[in-house]
Amino acid sequence: MQDYNSNEILNGIYSYCLKSNGLTMLKPEYKKIISQIGIILNISWIIKSLDRPIDIIDESRLTLKQQENKISRKKISWTSQIKKEILTKK
Repeated sequence: MQDYNSNEILNGIYSYCLKSNGLTMLKPEYKKIISQIGIILNISWIIKSLDRPIDIIDESRLTLKQQENKISRKKISWTSQIKKEILTKK
């Protein structure tokens, strides 16, 4: 994991998502890296999230149709899930 440049990875993911209008599945190369991080840190929601699309929301770049689609998408609150996991482990 030390051989990876985190800024390059994050910028790569961000630019890849922007090319897909902010919603896309993670590339296999990035999926592998993120999966390793989830396993090493033992954070189950990171591993589970790899099968879901990435959704980057930048209000200034969204068209009206994209804003309507954004409203209809199911949102997942990762902070709530993390909080539940932490509380159940106590």
